[in-house]
Amino acid sequence: MIEAKGAGVRQERSPEELLANWTLVDGDWDLVANKSRTTRLGFSLLLKFFELEGRFPDVLEEVPLAAVEYVADLVKVPATDFAPAPSGGWRSSSPPS
Repeated sequence: MIEAKGAGVRQERSPEELLANWTLVDGDWDLVANKSRTTRLGFSLLLKFFELEGRFPDVLEEVPLAAVEYVADLVKVPATDFAPAPSGGWRSSSPPS
């Protein structure tokens, strides 16, 4: 579901919306195949967020928690690995790639 630009991704998701919007498809798996653990989760979430919004999130909290948990399960990485660094920013100096 794409909402008005700047409105942000809606936080509440039905199971059907999670499947439709946040499931990694064949081409997505090719992109994440060589990523390691946390990078795989962050990259997957940013990829799907970009597909939905046409932009990257300004803050991690823009990514719906249900989506984080769902994608984390898909890529076999704990959802807690997608978290801001203690400084309040990304874990690294730039978004995961």
